[in-house]
Amino acid sequence: MKEARSEFHAGRHYVRDERELGPLCAGAVFPLLVQEAVTGEEFAAEFLSGPGSTVAWPVASLGRLDERCAPGRRVRVAPAAPPAGARRELEAVVRDLERAFAPRGPWQMDFAVTDAGRLRVIELNGRFGGVSNMSWACTGLDPHAAHARAVLGRHPGPAPAAHRVALELPVPGEAVPPPPPPGTELLLFPGSPANPGPRVGGFHRCVLGVPPGREEAARDWLAALPPGTLPGPWQEAAARLARGTAALRITPGGW
Repeated sequence: MKEARSEFHAGRHYVRDERELGPLCAGAVFPLLVQEAVTGEEFAAEFLSGPGSTVAWPVASLGRLDERCAPGRRVRVAPAAPPAGARRELEAVVRDLERAFAPRGPWQMDFAVTDAGRLRVIELNGRFGGVSNMSWACTGLDPHAAHARAVLGRHPGPAPAAHRVALELPVPGEAVPPPPPPGTELLLFPGSPANPGPRVGGFHRCVLGVPPGREEAARDWLAALPPGTLPGPWQEAAARLARGTAALRITPGGW
């Protein structure tokens, strides 16, 4: 259940039965959206549409769905390769949305792929979402810069290709990761008083850009991180890195 005013760190509730439903409804301040909870993996994709064309950034994996309903606290990675059947369903959904609504400007989709391989749309937003930093780090094309150019009348160009893995790490509190290994890049998004968004929920999300051939160095760097740098074990981050590396080999040309 989602409150009408919610963010990726709050306002989402996993409800198992009527005993949990009652107190939630009694204390709700905002209207509630009800969705079926599924078991599977969560993904996101960002788009920029103009007359007759849509630019898509590579799909990002937000990790396994869980009862915390907090994708911003998971290690996330782009690119990601959903199963072939779910990808065909995603492409069909995007075509239907373009045909039915002719979107203009940025938009974003969160979706799940169930363990049975089926696509479930979670939400659609008429804006770029929380994976823009990964989209930028993965392709070199900042979605917000592309949108600004489109507003000024310049076509954003072809779909941006993934040329490295973007591994987003939720770092608690004031912890700062050490310098990245040679050949990789660590992008920090600490936020500011005017833009506190990157630090909501007690985490800031840095992005490690890992080009082909630097996976082992990145894995060794993750293993050597000081305790407390990540909210979970470093092996989880290493597994996400391997997920992105495998996707990069088969989807270098975009989403």
